[in-house]
Amino acid sequence: MKNIWYHIRQFFQSVNNLIIWFPIIFKDRQWDDFYFFEIMRKKLFLMEQFYRGPKAHHLNALRDAENIHIAVTTLDRMQSMNYLEEELLAYYAEYDELPGFDELEKDSEKSNLFGKCGRKANSTEQEDYDFLFDHLCPH
Repeated sequence: MKNIWYHIRQFFQSVNNLIIWFPIIFKDRQWDDFYFFEIMRKKLFLMEQFYRGPKAHHLNALRDAENIHIAVTTLDRMQSMNYLEEELLAYYAEYDELPGFDELEKDSEKSNLFGKCGRKANSTEQEDYDFLFDHLCPH
């Protein structure tokens, strides 16, 4: 009798997992890396909740939850995809508006600053990728 209750509980837990995961999987497209990170974020978020809850039965559960939270926060920043916007704040501070392509071709100072912002944004994004996977590897 005890074995039957275990299987019934497992069945309902599986149905619950389908309900939780369906919206994420439904939106996924094979060509879109955004949902790869969305799937990873959802899994890590659920793991973080588990390790913070009463069913976590290992010594360093809260430490693991904190490490997972750092990864989730990094994934949030990566998914916001506003690296260039953040770097362009320096450009806005100096010029008040974005230049058109004609303006960039004519004004090398604006062109250099705009290019510098783009390179810094790419570098920051790469640093986040590196940090995320370096952070996850030991765990």
